[in-house]
Amino acid sequence: MNSIIHWIFLSLIFLSSSAEAKVLLDLVCNNTIAVQINFQKNEFDSYKAATDSASTRYQVFSTGEIKYFYPADKASSSQVSGTGIVLQNKFHNLEPKQAYLEGIMESERYIENTSFHRNKYDEWVVQVTRSGNNENKLFHRMYFYECLKIEDNVPEN
Repeated sequence: MNSIIHWIFLSLIFLSSSAEAKVLLDLVCNNTIAVQINFQKNEFDSYKAATDSASTRYQVFSTGEIKYFYPADKASSSQVSGTGIVLQNKFHNLEPKQAYLEGIMESERYIENTSFHRNKYDEWVVQVTRSGNNENKLFHRMYFYECLKIEDNVPEN
């Protein structure tokens, strides 16, 4: 009996992984603001950090996979800069037409928390946060992006 359940389980995994992923969201975003906070015992400072010099392209797929391309024109050459997964696709106080997606991304140097937000005017913004070591201090950097929508199939709230 266990082997039948195991076979069904593996079959379902195979079928779901072989299904073609559809683009749920495709954005080209400009980094408009960046802020960094440094912290260590008895010391805290924050300042405006450098913004990206080129646009970033974010793609979210129906499977929950996230891909990003930096610079954005790398997307045409299929050279992915980082990948991730959507962990949350709702927020408790969304209004009609709004949407919220939040996930974890991995690049060569960082693990990033990435949040996507569509407001009631159908405008998308993205926030990316990274943490790590900077000059013997714990740093937390936040990047804020304003986005141009290429494709949006994210359901309304």
